[in-house]
Amino acid sequence: VEFTKYMYAKNQIDNAFANFSSGVIGQLCGSLAWVPMDVLKERCQIQGQIHSNTVYKNAMQAAVAIVRNEGVFGVYRAFWIHQMTWAPFNGFYWMTYEHFKQYCNDTWHIQGAP
Repeated sequence: VEFTKYMYAKNQIDNAFANFSSGVIGQLCGSLAWVPMDVLKERCQIQGQIHSNTVYKNAMQAAVAIVRNEGVFGVYRAFWIHQMTWAPFNGFYWMTYEHFKQYCNDTWHIQGAP
């Protein structure tokens, strides 16, 4: 999801700002799948380390319990924190990648990935 949205956004305009923005857009779209998985993983990891009456047998049971008790948005609880952490990273990553890919193409006539 992330890479597909990155490529779609990148093909609209190709410059440093567009590459940065495309990385951020890809991150936002990819997070729709990653954040729920992170929430489930973290809930399963911390059980037993905090005082809680909730014990999950597996990730599926955790997902059902979270949705039942907190609603669908419970699995997206950390969405905006996740974006503040990863969106700038992905923006700079793709901007730097595209810059060096172009540099290699111009300097050594090496054809990079599309």
